[in-house]
Parts: sequence; C-alpha cells; structure tokens
Amino acid sequence: GQNTNVPETIRNLTRREMTTMTTTMDTKTPTSADACLSIVHSLMCHRQGGESETFAKRAIESLVKKLKEKRDELDSLITAITTNGSHHSKCVTIQRTLDGRLQVA
Repeated sequence: GQNTNVPETIRNLTRREMTTMTTTMDTKTPTSADACLSIVHSLMCHRQGGESETFAKRAIESLVKKLKEKRDELDSLITAITTNGSHHSKCVTIQRTLDGRLQVA
C-alpha cells in the first residue's frame, strides 16, 4: 500500500535519484553556514560508540546549537569529527553547568 505519511514529491523519486541525492548529501562536508539539521545528519554518520541513536542525535544537536553562534568553533568541531582527528583543528569550548556537568538537552 501507499504510505500516506511520505510527501508526494519523495514518493515520486526514482531509486536512482534517491541514491544520487543520498550520496551527494553524505559526501559534502557541512560548514557552520549550513542548517543545524544538515550538520547533525552529517555528524551522525561518524558515530563510533555504542550509545543509542536517539541519545547521539540529541547530543549532537545540543552541541551544534550551542556552537551555532561560534562559527569558527563549529567548523573546528565538524573538521575534527569528519576527518577523525587527522586534520588539525582549533579548540572547541562548551559552557558547563554550575555543577560542572556538560548538559545535553
């Protein structure tokens, strides 16, 4: 049956168009100028730990939102993650809570 939750434009894409679109999206490294969701999607592809996908997505979204105003630091975070640390990048500073924990929300 037809999935009524999927927008008509997506339903009408061919398999080749979807593969091309996904490949293009995954190979372009985002920058701080990109939308938060694009950055999060790209960084999710670099997960290494055993944490749940939901937790990882929320943690990445939180970091990206906190760094959105510090574009150079956000670019440094993106570089560090997407190159697996092989390219030198600047320090990324994140504000801690009063009790010293890093809050992910």
